[in-house]
Amino acid sequence: MEPLAQLELAGKRLDLHTDESGRLCFSVEAGETDHPVCVLSWPKAGTYYVAQILENLGLVNTECHVGLDGFTDYRGLTIDEKLRLARTKSFAGPLELTSGLVLPGQFIVGHLPRTWRSVRSLKLFRKVLLVRCWRECLVSFRRFERRRVLADPGRLADRERAWVYVDDECQQQVGFMETFADSVTKSARDMIAWSKDDEILTIRHEQLNGSQGADKLRQCVRGMADHLGIVGDFDCDALIARTRGTPTLTRNDQPSRIDDCWSTKAEDIFVSVGGAEVNKLMGYDGH
Repeated sequence: MEPLAQLELAGKRLDLHTDESGRLCFSVEAGETDHPVCVLSWPKAGTYYVAQILENLGLVNTECHVGLDGFTDYRGLTIDEKLRLARTKSFAGPLELTSGLVLPGQFIVGHLPRTWRSVRSLKLFRKVLLVRCWRECLVSFRRFERRRVLADPGRLADRERAWVYVDDECQQQVGFMETFADSVTKSARDMIAWSKDDEILTIRHEQLNGSQGADKLRQCVRGMADHLGIVGDFDCDALIARTRGTPTLTRNDQPSRIDDCWSTKAEDIFVSVGGAEVNKLMGYDGH
């Protein structure tokens, strides 16, 4: 459906729709729940994999990745375009605004800290929190960020992207961590408080990727559906098969393996930025 309204945010025009009541929204399409949904996730903990599961469960993907003070609007873009054009599709705008553009049955995703602003903005949302061994997140994030920079070199300053062009994966990982480990680890730490909320369903990556077995994966998907208020039965195995067969924005060609790129230097950086503490707080201290 063609957008019927526009909103100007910091000099950029955002195309929007209006529902029957005249409310501005990202989409007027109705989903299978009576409330909006937010996927809160550590980077590379399964954000877009879960988004695909939710779509297959009948929820509407707004295709918006939100932060406290801005968001990226991926609506209508191919995966290649999402990699190349993310900067041009990013808007300034508080979560208080963007959360209000999400209708019941629709969902947004984001790496949001738990603050009074995010709690208030997402009060009416059903929420899931996705976590993963933080070392694995950093390895997978490095691989994804390299794809983004190769597609759009201008997204980083020269000194911030030097690691992208290094052939050796161990050196790549060190360069990535010297640039990003401190900030993204702080982001992960700031999300941990969500796991203490009774209304949050926490999902671990190892449950999602099937490494704990097919039964655990089915339980995870059905538990998510129940938590989000999705009524009715569905073929869980067929849904999982459809989800696994669908390419997503952040999916890498091969599974990320720590042993392929983790060095003593990478571990030193990991510990210095508090990565070991973050792992321990979320039950990954043995990883």
